[in-house]
Amino acid sequence: MAATLERPGSPLLVAHRGARVEAPDNTKAAFERALATPIDGIEIDVQMSRDGVLMLYHDRTLHRICGRRKRVSDQNWASISDLDAGAWFDPRFKGEPFVTFDAFLAGYAHRTRLLVEIKSRAKERKNGHVKRLAEKAVATLTQPIYARQAHHFSILSFDSEVLKIAAKMAPQLELVLNLPDKAILLKNALARLQKERFERHHISGLCVKLSLLSPEVAETIVGMGKRLLTYSCNTPRQLKKASALPLNVLMTDDPRWLTSVLAQKGDSL
Repeated sequence: MAATLERPGSPLLVAHRGARVEAPDNTKAAFERALATPIDGIEIDVQMSRDGVLMLYHDRTLHRICGRRKRVSDQNWASISDLDAGAWFDPRFKGEPFVTFDAFLAGYAHRTRLLVEIKSRAKERKNGHVKRLAEKAVATLTQPIYARQAHHFSILSFDSEVLKIAAKMAPQLELVLNLPDKAILLKNALARLQKERFERHHISGLCVKLSLLSPEVAETIVGMGKRLLTYSCNTPRQLKKASALPLNVLMTDDPRWLTSVLAQKGDSL
């Protein structure tokens, strides 16, 4: 039975790509700022360079870093690691390095819960890159050195094939399917999920963008016996909406703000 993303009485509060309001996302600076708050976990994005190095980065290309639309999967790690991962965000972060998945786990696996999103895109699926990425990421997470932390690891993806690989390699890990971020696609996905055997039996959680998460959608997901995750709560209006939903995990880009507001309220959510 997989570990569960649950905390009695209130949802887990998770920093979406770290404290990305304060620092460049998926960097050590963002993670340290997140962990300076009473947050319950960190969500990250994992991709793989052409030469097989697992790294943390969200976008398909390196455009926001270097101004050129170079796919991460087409670049060797040496060329990526030479780039500045922080200056695009603010000059104060000039020189911030990219983080490898190995370095991230070594630094944070023992400190907090980790929600690991494995990125999947059409081109990389066709050429087998995503399969290699998923296999390597799961193998890394399941190294004996992290055995004691494994119940705090979750794998997320918009790609159910990635989760099938994870289920086969590491059935003990929490698996979360990210649902489409467009209303019509979300509706279709929910209808399909109620029929698919794999999703019914192996996926423990479903993650829905907060702007699309209505009480009806939440009821459907809870009725399927799945844990409910959402992203990203950064404003009072979003918090009010989230507070009315049966959430297991609430992600935020601004953990300092969210934890401060909840502390002032004197309750969790």
